[in-house]
Amino acid sequence: MSFKWNFKKVLKKNTQSGFTLVELMAAIIISLSVFWGIMNLYVDIVKNQVKDQTMADIRFNLSSAMDMISSDVRNADSISISTTTYSKKIDLYNFDRNGDVEELHSYSAKNDLGILYNDEPIILPGRHLFDSEGPYEITIEDFDCKLALNIYNTSKRNLRDNFFDLIVEFKVKSNSDNDYEKIFTFEKQVFALNQFSITKSDDDDLEEI
Repeated sequence: MSFKWNFKKVLKKNTQSGFTLVELMAAIIISLSVFWGIMNLYVDIVKNQVKDQTMADIRFNLSSAMDMISSDVRNADSISISTTTYSKKIDLYNFDRNGDVEELHSYSAKNDLGILYNDEPIILPGRHLFDSEGPYEITIEDFDCKLALNIYNTSKRNLRDNFFDLIVEFKVKSNSDNDYEKIFTFEKQVFALNQFSITKSDDDDLEEI
């Protein structure tokens, strides 16, 4: 008799263990909420990584373009800067031994094409950032090349005529996030070494007088 009573007591205890349907549903909802939060965090991290990589690509692209322009300005025998419909245009001349034009090329910019070399977009390693397709819309806002020194900086006109400030300003706008829009500015000072070396100095002008 004692054995049967103990068996029923144990059986009754076992039938009351486990989760109810409400507890199970609550656990599922909590798990899904945690999973959803983790997924959103992961998506945000991936988006930020893509954004950072895109910004790095843009900086590399425009830095490479500015290095090309700076090198050509330094090595040009003569430099002419004019204003176009879109921005400044830099014409660079190289002469042969007879003083005739041996090579002429130019740099300019268009907001939807980027920096141009001889009126064609500069071809740089990697994808072209100014294509219409992609997560970001990138446009050139300003492209300028101007004299960097004035009479207050130096009395030497030959120096004033050969120091240039090269400025490129561009805007990055997200096609998926209307609130994301940034302006980036590149500035670089360039010395026209060849043009400086073949032009007369102020001392030469004084000797002629």
